[in-house]
Amino acid sequence: MNTKLVERMLDLPKERSYGFSLSQVVQSLAEKYQVSEKLIYYDWRTREKWMEGVLGIPDSKAFLRDLLANHKEIYRLASREYLSADNSAPKIGALGYCVT
Repeated sequence: MNTKLVERMLDLPKERSYGFSLSQVVQSLAEKYQVSEKLIYYDWRTREKWMEGVLGIPDSKAFLRDLLANHKEIYRLASREYLSADNSAPKIGALGYCVT
C-alpha cells in the first residue's frame, strides 16, 4: 500500500479523535495531502474496509464509538471544570478544550 495513503488513513481517525468535525478534518487532510475533499470523504465512508488492515482494529464501529464516547466524557469534564472554577486559570484551560 502507498505510504502517503497509509499516512492519510492513519491521520483520519486521529484527527477525529481530537474532536474536530468531519468537515474540518476533511478540509485539513485534503490540503495536507493535496487531494480532493471527495477522496477524504471516500476514505471516511470506506473506513470499515481498511481500518483492520491499516490500524489493526478488527471492529472499527466499536473503536469509533469508544473514541467518540471518550471525547464526550472529556468535553463534559472540561465543561464542568469551566463552570465550577473559582479563578481564570482553570477556566482558560477548560475553555481551550471546549472550543475545539
